[in-house]
Amino acid sequence: QRRVHGTPSECLFFFVCVGVCFVMSPQCPKHYVVLQHGIEAPVSALDRVKESLQCYGPELVILQPDVNEGQTLDGILSGGERLADYIEEMVIVPGSTLSMVGHSLGGLYLRSALSFLEDRKFFEKDIVAISFITLATPHLGVCHLDTKTQVGVLFTKGQTGSDLLLNPLCFHPTLIEMVNDKHLKSLSRFRYLGLYANTTGDSMVPYLSSMLALNDTAQETKNVDDHHHLLPPLTGPGDLSNPQCLLTEYGRRWNAAHYMLCRLSTLPWHRQPVLFTESNLSPHVAIVAHTHKDPSAVGKDVVDHLANEIYTHIQEWIQHPTSELPNDKLSEVQSNYLHKESFSLYQSLISWAHLPEIRFNPFSHENYDDNSDAESLSLGSCPDLDVISYSSDLELDHLSPRAKST
Repeated sequence: QRRVHGTPSECLFFFVCVGVCFVMSPQCPKHYVVLQHGIEAPVSALDRVKESLQCYGPELVILQPDVNEGQTLDGILSGGERLADYIEEMVIVPGSTLSMVGHSLGGLYLRSALSFLEDRKFFEKDIVAISFITLATPHLGVCHLDTKTQVGVLFTKGQTGSDLLLNPLCFHPTLIEMVNDKHLKSLSRFRYLGLYANTTGDSMVPYLSSMLALNDTAQETKNVDDHHHLLPPLTGPGDLSNPQCLLTEYGRRWNAAHYMLCRLSTLPWHRQPVLFTESNLSPHVAIVAHTHKDPSAVGKDVVDHLANEIYTHIQEWIQHPTSELPNDKLSEVQSNYLHKESFSLYQSLISWAHLPEIRFNPFSHENYDDNSDAESLSLGSCPDLDVISYSSDLELDHLSPRAKST
């Protein structure tokens, strides 16, 4: 059979045309899922999370950034900026969806990255935010550690350790900055916000810091379906006007933790408690079925549950792409109360955390004069709730010696 060959110029013209057609043709939207590891962990630590997601087919594009591997001690903001650069480079197809999963410090990296992406107007490029999920992430820091351990963290974990301890020597503590309006706006873009937290046994990250709740679920033993490590979800953050456990855990830094908790609780988090009873296994690594530190994959049911949540919310968006965000937002009264509560706490933090003397309400952006207080701010009606104010020099005699020292 005779074969027809074109001249070199004809072949070149053919390949140029194919390339132009490929570049000019619209690419299909993708469903990106970003997995961010924690402090001093390898990228492969979340491989089992990736495997659970891959069970739902190739339509999920799973990204495991390596930009923070080996350099997780230079601060939350530095890691967040590197991660934002990575996401901006990889998530480029208009109309695509974006979901995020972060373990431990990785959850704070993701929150920081979202702030950078917000500045760059990333989500205005037709990228739809679907799910944001953290597992055992210290959203309120790790000030529960005893004094000796805190000193060790400061000397061995660099700027990241200082960030996690809410170091008052810093001019603007990073975690407190990360609950301002810009940060909360970036989180509010997601249709689903999920928190997975160990109820007991996690010596690295306390329950109230990773769950953003004052509820005690340790007495609950009923499991969720076939996921025998999952307890029934919480319905809210608990009574934020009674921060007794914050006083016990955080000592003199309790007001900073309470401020962050009130601010973050204005978002509609889905709180999922997790309970591991296996001996000789750290719940902190089991919660993600850590590839290297959980060799038996004890926490596989947790990551399977997480993967199903992500896939389910992507499918909901595919079926109803024009629908509004879920209607499980906080009620207006509750939200106003939390904003006022946060503002009162912010006032008490000014001297402690070197925060600027604000002359405007950061939660409503309305100016006020020096004689204004939280009650007179225009934050909407709140007839059934009183604004509760706490001073930073609260009596601490009932606290344990460890809490007093911190």
